[in-house]
Amino acid sequence: RPLFFAPNLKTKEEIEQICEYTFGFPKWFDIVKKECENARKNVVIIDQSSFSKYLMQGSDSINVLNRLCTNNLNVEIGEIVYTGMLNSRGGYEADVTITRTKTNEFYIVSSTSQNVKDLHWIRKNIQSNEN
Repeated sequence: RPLFFAPNLKTKEEIEQICEYTFGFPKWFDIVKKECENARKNVVIIDQSSFSKYLMQGSDSINVLNRLCTNNLNVEIGEIVYTGMLNSRGGYEADVTITRTKTNEFYIVSSTSQNVKDLHWIRKNIQSNEN
C-alpha cells in the first residue's frame, strides 16, 4: 500500500531518494500536502478495508464511549469524532474514529493490528449495569 501517490516517480531509485529520512521537511512533503488539500476540497476515496471496525449499540452506548474516550461523543447523527480511548491511569488503549450513526449506535474504526485487543478492551470496560 503506497504512503503517497507520485505518478512521476518511475524507478525504485527515484522512490528511495524521495523517501530519505530527515529531521526537516521530507522530500515528499509537497506531494502529501497536495493530496491533503485535494481531500479537503474535493471527493477522495480512502481504502479502509484493512482497518478494524466495530458497531456499538445500546441505550448506554453514549455513556460508555464518553467514559472511555477523551473527546465528547454526544454529537449529531452523522458526525465523526477522532479520539483516544484511555485506561484508568490515563494511558492510551486505542486510537479510534467514531461516527454516530443513530441515537444509540456508533461505528468505531480502529487500527488494523489492534482488532482483538481493542474489542476486548471495550467489552471489558462495559459495566454490568450498562446496555
